[in-house]
Amino acid sequence: MAIINVLRGLDASDIVAADPFDLYHDAGDEARAIPDLVKVSLGTDKRREDGDPEPVPGERRGWWGDTFAEEHGGTGPDDGIGSKLWLLFRTQRTAANINLAVQYARDALAWMTTKGVAAGIEVSAVDGQGDVTLEIVIVRDADPPIVLRYADFWEGLANG
Repeated sequence: MAIINVLRGLDASDIVAADPFDLYHDAGDEARAIPDLVKVSLGTDKRREDGDPEPVPGERRGWWGDTFAEEHGGTGPDDGIGSKLWLLFRTQRTAANINLAVQYARDALAWMTTKGVAAGIEVSAVDGQGDVTLEIVIVRDADPPIVLRYADFWEGLANG
């Protein structure tokens, strides 16, 4: 439950101590937590909004807790946890869709700057011969940036 609290309303100083196999870490070691926070942000399906592509008719997905946030006056689309990368499931690997994937990743990670976990987020994609590599750079004020690369990114989207 602590990871959801970090994503929902806490900042970097609120990341609590845990054993090395949990998704959250000691507040003095945010660098270890950041890759896990990125994985949760990208790997969790954000609710599909009206007007978004509909890869599976009628399916909205999303974290079940977002339903209650909406019912109780959530502040809008930025409230939801996760990414809309799932909307690209089984789409063609085109420049437009790759750009959309980069935008979905940026949107999913934007909370990190708002909550003070990162000073900035840079997301890019390299369309190589075999597949697309998604690169995420987490910019931090006083510390070196954290660079995360997800090779075979498009293959993962294509196969769900």
